[in-house]
Amino acid sequence: MSDEEDGSAIFLSYAHADKVKAKRIAVALEQSGYTVWWDQLIEGGSRFAHSIDEALDKADAVVVLWSRNSIESDWVRDEASHARDRQRLVPVSLDGSHPPLGFRQYQMIDLTHWRGKSDAPQMEAVKRAIAAAVGQAPVSTRSSSPPVDRRRALIAGETRWRRACGSPSPPARPTGAG
Repeated sequence: MSDEEDGSAIFLSYAHADKVKAKRIAVALEQSGYTVWWDQLIEGGSRFAHSIDEALDKADAVVVLWSRNSIESDWVRDEASHARDRQRLVPVSLDGSHPPLGFRQYQMIDLTHWRGKSDAPQMEAVKRAIAAAVGQAPVSTRSSSPPVDRRRALIAGETRWRRACGSPSPPARPTGAG
């Protein structure tokens, strides 16, 4: 019944001029097991403010996409303020822009050179920030010994991440027969 059964609920805040980049980020987060809400999901005839307010209240974390466009958006500033006040803010820069006053005291993740892969280092940083915002321990994709190959290490890291995001605690493993 809760969103945590399907992964943490993420609210994506962005300026409409950044819609293409926002969609790429939404897809990457969904591929990582998150449930992503963004205004493209608002049904026809719905009141924007009501739908957005409801989604913000239900969100486990709010990923704010700062850009030259979004720093001028009253909507994005309001959504970011709501997230900051709830301690659910995950600030991201799409183009190297700095956030407006009131949001500069938070470490921002730079996605300027991100090319859309859900397992890229920049997106891994976003996932760690989301885990911190929702109160989960960050999941490390690094092991203490060198991995046999990068692909196998990434698959293992993704498996651990999905397990951590799928429920508040990792599923119990059977310890014996019977």
